[in-house]
Amino acid sequence: MRAGVGVSADGGSQAAFEKAKIGRLGNENDVYGEVQLGKEVYNNNGKTFYVDSMFAMTSNGSNDWEGTSDDDANFALRQFNVQAKGVLDFAPEATLWAGKRYYQRHDIHISDFYYWDTSGAGAGIENMEVGSGKLSVAWLRNDNGGLVDTGNNDGSKALNVNTFDVRYAGLPVWENGSLELGVNYAMLNETDSASAAAKAAKDGVMFTAELTQGLDIGFNKT
Repeated sequence: MRAGVGVSADGGSQAAFEKAKIGRLGNENDVYGEVQLGKEVYNNNGKTFYVDSMFAMTSNGSNDWEGTSDDDANFALRQFNVQAKGVLDFAPEATLWAGKRYYQRHDIHISDFYYWDTSGAGAGIENMEVGSGKLSVAWLRNDNGGLVDTGNNDGSKALNVNTFDVRYAGLPVWENGSLELGVNYAMLNETDSASAAAKAAKDGVMFTAELTQGLDIGFNKT
């Protein structure tokens, strides 16, 4: 959670400026919070089921009472999923999951910029021990809010985006150094009423290799 108070040198309330470039601490003019609730609902002979949830709220912080009816606050369902461990005989250490979740996000923390983030609704198998690393496979759905509307004025989007995510992480390369490899394939499925521009959109693929080096004072990622 975060909340702050401030004024602008140009008059008026506190103003944010280029948070993703300059940094966020002291440069945020809103109130934001995430509430995460989870519980293990089953545990027997090494098999466990865990239900996780999270909702978030953001507001401009200008009033004591802030609600959606006043356009002061917005609420969002960020996560709601179930995670099962010990249920796969061929990989008892792996996690089988389904629902909506933050999925293995990689970010620059000071600017809160997520450069590798396929979070959304889906299902997958996570952290299977394969060789000296761990393999994760997922299918996620996340129709970006900026995609072209269908024109039906019902809030529907012209493009449905399904992302297939494969990662191999924790591969040791040298002392305090590890490598993560990943491929993301975004499959587009346009609606029948999609515009010509929407139908012209193509599937996308991204390959990622990330080297993490542990240091005495922290770590570095390349």
